[in-house]
Amino acid sequence: MIKIQAAIVTYGTEKRWHGLKESLKGLNDNEDIDSITVIDNGTSYDLKSKINDANFEKQVNVIRSNTNLGSAYGFKKAIQSFDFSNTSASWLLLLDDDTKIDEETFIDVQQLEKRFEGRKHIWSLYRTSRYPDMFVRDWDWNINAFKNRFVGVSVAEKLNKKKTRNKRIYSDTASLMYAPYSGMLIPASVLKIGIEPDERFYLYDDDIDYSFKVKKNDVDILSNRNFVLNDLEQSWSASFNHGLTAYFGSEVPVGRYLYHVRNSVYMINSMGLKTSKLQYMINKSLFIIIAFILAFKNRKINRFQMLVSAILDGENGTLGFNKDYKL
Repeated sequence: MIKIQAAIVTYGTEKRWHGLKESLKGLNDNEDIDSITVIDNGTSYDLKSKINDANFEKQVNVIRSNTNLGSAYGFKKAIQSFDFSNTSASWLLLLDDDTKIDEETFIDVQQLEKRFEGRKHIWSLYRTSRYPDMFVRDWDWNINAFKNRFVGVSVAEKLNKKKTRNKRIYSDTASLMYAPYSGMLIPASVLKIGIEPDERFYLYDDDIDYSFKVKKNDVDILSNRNFVLNDLEQSWSASFNHGLTAYFGSEVPVGRYLYHVRNSVYMINSMGLKTSKLQYMINKSLFIIIAFILAFKNRKINRFQMLVSAILDGENGTLGFNKDYKL
């Protein structure tokens, strides 16, 4: 049996309490969970009273911010909440307030740990609804898939797929380039390296940036198909088309996509993944041409201008909260 310190990040209105309560119930009922901390990222209701009224058997500690300072801040606080002096609980589990473990989530962990003994790694619990095809294939992306990529556009990757993929060693275990925070199970030995989320990202792609920094320190990110995390609701990225077509073709607030574009561009440039100016410019030009065509077709030139501004901010390293990105 392993012992785990758990940290959940929550935000928003009382509407999110139902999901958070279910997440807390899953942690409370799992005997592998030693302690529970909730990062209150600017909720607008009396969260502590709700937790007290729920009468969980395990104590739930709350760390509060009076305003929502973004997901990067929230998960940075979650990582910082780990108590190294609690040597009996040497793992940290990160969760969103809309994900839930069950009583047997960690039943196979010790057996899997023996397989990867001596290899620095973290686990990413498998989210079947978010990544349904992860174990349909027998390969995983490698770093070449991200070199010179521009917001998902990579001509080289399309032309030379063999160079960007690695064959799996174990059919039941994926080796990931990145993973969402929620479901990360991180040992104390990796936490001691001192890698933390970059608060300047504010929202989106900060988990990818964190993952890449972890991997740069020779730490693998592994996911096993029997090691499952349950999603209580669909994420933004899974719930609808969130690419360029949706950005120009819908009337929904566009801030999420602009944060994604800005932060993705910044990450490729700052992580040393821009290895060919020519390939980068080809991918960037294709992205901008497609964006302009969609903007002209949908008569939303103003959104095109906002998109170009987000790209420039990413390339110039101008990050943080942006009041013009409506969520």
